[in-house]
Amino acid sequence: MLIAVVLAVLAMFDLMLAGFRSAAGREGRLAKAAYFRAAVARGAWFAFAIVGAHIALAAVLVLTAPSPSTTWLELVAAGAVATYVLGAFATLTLLALLLWLSPIVEYRLLASILVLGPLTLVRPFVILGALLAACFVTHEPRVWIVAASAGTCMLAMEHVLARRYAERWRRLVG
Repeated sequence: MLIAVVLAVLAMFDLMLAGFRSAAGREGRLAKAAYFRAAVARGAWFAFAIVGAHIALAAVLVLTAPSPSTTWLELVAAGAVATYVLGAFATLTLLALLLWLSPIVEYRLLASILVLGPLTLVRPFVILGALLAACFVTHEPRVWIVAASAGTCMLAMEHVLARRYAERWRRLVG
């Protein structure tokens, strides 16, 4: 159960940052704190929906399996592998965010250019790598279904979140 909670927290963290990234650079106001809080909250709501849907999907797949306890153990084992990869990525991101919160401008710049920017670019590969690694440790197709669904949702969600801000920006520019 702990693995499932950790994966849910990692998904929440990722989509909250995706909400921030989708809004970043698309607003001309000087005071953007409320704007970014709303973007992060929007990412969190999407994360709640995705995590809830995948809890339901996993529950249905486990309950309909010929051997529910074995299927659950396979899901947990695969989730543990994904947690190692995603947890390392999240830890690096958190450390960069701590550096970004520094009062020293050069540290914030260093965090943005050397860490946060490249992490955003490799995010899809880390997610795919974590889920592929999770799928390699099991022969249970139900685990593959959950992994494919979770990966698709997590990778598509940043584009879904950004669509709203891109539309607003196009209306302002055009």
